[in-house]
Amino acid sequence: MGSDALSLLLHGYRTQQQEEEDEEELQELADDWSKSAEVCSACGDALHYTEEVVQLQIFMSYRGPNNEVVLVPVQDDEGDFAYEPQYLEFDCWESLTEDLKSMIEDEPPVGHPRELLECSYCKSSICEWEIFATSYVGELHVSRRCPDNTSTSTFAAMSTPYVTCLSCLLFQSYECDLWTEELSQTGECEECSHARCWRAQGCSCPCHAGRSD
Repeated sequence: MGSDALSLLLHGYRTQQQEEEDEEELQELADDWSKSAEVCSACGDALHYTEEVVQLQIFMSYRGPNNEVVLVPVQDDEGDFAYEPQYLEFDCWESLTEDLKSMIEDEPPVGHPRELLECSYCKSSICEWEIFATSYVGELHVSRRCPDNTSTSTFAAMSTPYVTCLSCLLFQSYECDLWTEELSQTGECEECSHARCWRAQGCSCPCHAGRSD
């Protein structure tokens, strides 16, 4: 092979290598620009704008004056969220959901005549003022209102909500603790949460026996 042909071959190789490096650098820049301030609560990876994600939020509910179901975020004594909304990559949420279905496949649903909602997974009743979670599939977008020129995120739901009762949330926490705060209806133990003992009078469990509330 002549020296001119060799030079052209080396030049072509270097040009291709440089183009690949430029593409990688541009992709890294694009990834950095698309990163939101949120991270996946399951795996810890950064969540990107317009990526398909799932928002989980804890609520209670009651029947409104027009027979509508009204959702109320659970608040602490200061009026802040008692349980902060959590965000998950869609694949992580899907994996947690499949694990939950496996755990409860032999659990019969617990019905109640005053059912307000039905758990999407175990099909048990959720009554007024009982804790549950909603899960919406959607995307994170850059907020139009950015105080102090800092980037903040808003969530745009793209699905109807999946509803998870407290019992299923506790089963799910075996695989991944999404909230650092204790999940309970009235401060009861986990066994009482699964039994929904607050619906009946006279539970003798030491976790709340003898309490005035």
